[in-house]
Amino acid sequence: MKQTSLKSNFVFNLIYQVVAIITPIITTPYISRVLGAEGNGRYSYALSIVTYFGMFGILGITTYGQLKIAQCRDDEEQLRKNISEIMTIKTITMLFSIICYGVIIATADDNYRIIYMVLLFFLLQNINDVAFIFQGLEMFKTLAIRNLIIKIVNIAMIFIFVKDLGDIYIYVFIIHGVMFIGNFFLWPKVFKYFKIVNPLHCNFMYHLKESFVYFVPTIATSVYTVLDKSMIGWITKSEAQNGYYEQAHKIEQILVVLVTALGVVTLPRMAYLNKNKDRDGMKHIMDITVNFIMFISLPMCVGLFAVAPVLVPCFLGDGYEACIPLVRAFSFLIIIVGLDNTIGKQCLVATNRQRMFNIGVISGAVLNFLVNMCLIPVLGANGAAISSVCAEGLILTLFLIFSRDMINFKPMVVSFIKYGIIAAVMGVIVWLIGRAMEVRTLTLVVQIAAGVSVYFVILIIIRDEFVMRAMKMVMGKLKNR
Repeated sequence: MKQTSLKSNFVFNLIYQVVAIITPIITTPYISRVLGAEGNGRYSYALSIVTYFGMFGILGITTYGQLKIAQCRDDEEQLRKNISEIMTIKTITMLFSIICYGVIIATADDNYRIIYMVLLFFLLQNINDVAFIFQGLEMFKTLAIRNLIIKIVNIAMIFIFVKDLGDIYIYVFIIHGVMFIGNFFLWPKVFKYFKIVNPLHCNFMYHLKESFVYFVPTIATSVYTVLDKSMIGWITKSEAQNGYYEQAHKIEQILVVLVTALGVVTLPRMAYLNKNKDRDGMKHIMDITVNFIMFISLPMCVGLFAVAPVLVPCFLGDGYEACIPLVRAFSFLIIIVGLDNTIGKQCLVATNRQRMFNIGVISGAVLNFLVNMCLIPVLGANGAAISSVCAEGLILTLFLIFSRDMINFKPMVVSFIKYGIIAAVMGVIVWLIGRAMEVRTLTLVVQIAAGVSVYFVILIIIRDEFVMRAMKMVMGKLKNR
C-alpha cells in the first residue's frame, strides 16, 4: 500500500483540529448561556455514566485495531482479515453493552431518563465508527473532510434548534446523533476491506486478548477523565459544580487538541517503523514531536493562566466566576497531557511496551481517585481539577522513566527552559494588560494579540531554529508561486 506523507497527514489532521478548536469557541459561549451551569452539569453527569458503557463495549479494540492495521497494511489479505474480524468483535461487544445500558434507562429518574435515551446515539456511533481503520491506513484526508462537515452541521443546528434549557435533549442529539449519521459517509472508502467472517475460522479470542491490553489503560484513564465528573455529582449533589467543571474543561480541551494533533498522525507511522526496526527514524520523529509540543504548549499554558479572569466572564457569561480557578488549574494540563499523550503512545504503545504504559496510567488513576476522595468534599470541582493535574503529572513522570531509551533528554530540557522563559515574559505582559484594562472582550483580544506578538518577536530575535525553518518554508513557497 502506498505510504502517505507524514507532513500531509499532519496538515489534514491539523485542519480538523483547528476546526475542533473553532467549534467550541463558537458554541460554548452560546450553550453556557442557554443551558446554564445546571443544564451543562446535567449533560456532563449523564455523559459520564454512558461513557462507562461505551468504554466496556469498545474494550480497547479501536486502539488495538489501529496499530494492527498499521502493522499489516502491506499484506492486503491479512489486512482484510483483521479489519473484518475486529469490526465484528466490536459490533458484538457494543451490542452487549447497549443491552446492559437499558437497565440505566429503565431505572433512571424523570430528570435523566430522556437524556439517557438520547445518549443511546453515543453507543450506536461507536458501533459504526470506522475512523480507526483510516488512522491505521494513514488516510487522514478523508477523516478531516468528514469531520469538517460534521462540525459545520453541528454548529448550524445548535444555533437553529437550541434556544433554552428545554432544548437540552435536542442539543444532546445534535452532538451524538449527527456523529452517528456522519460515520456512514466513511464506509464507502473502506467497505472493500470487509469480507464475511466465519466465526468458526477466525481469531476472535486472539483479538480480544490482545485488545484487552489496551482496555486496561482505558479503564484507568477514565478515572481521571470521566470519574471526576461522576464523583462531583455523587459527592456534591450539585449540577452547577459539574457545570463549572465541564465548561472549564472545555476551554482547556480547545487548546489540548491542537497540542496533541501531531501525535495522532505519528502513532501509526511509529508502529510501522517499529515493525521494520527503524530505530533512528523513530527517534527522529520523537525529537521533532517533543520540540513541537514544548514550542506550542508552554505559551498556551502561561497565556491561559494569565487571561483566565478576563476570558471566563467574556467567554462563558455571568455566573461562571467559579470557573476561573478551574481554568487556571487545567492550564497546566496543556503541557502535561501534550507530553504524556505523545510519549506514552509513540514510545510505549507503538513499540509494544503496553505493560509499562498500563503501569503509568493505572498509577495515575489510583492517585487521582485518592486525591478526589480527599479534595472534592472540601473544594468541590476545584478538588477534581487539582486531582487531574496530579494524576497526569505522575503519569508523565513514569512515562519519561520508561521511555528514557528513546528520548534525548538534554534537548528536551533545553527546549523547556527556552520556551518556558519566553512564555513567562509573555505571561507577565498579558497579565499586566488584564490588570490595567476593564473586563471586556476588547481586553481579551488585546491580551491575546500582545501575547502572540511578544512570543514570536522574541523567538525571531533569538533566531529560534524551529521558527526560522518554518519561515523559510513559507517564504520559499511564496517565491515559487
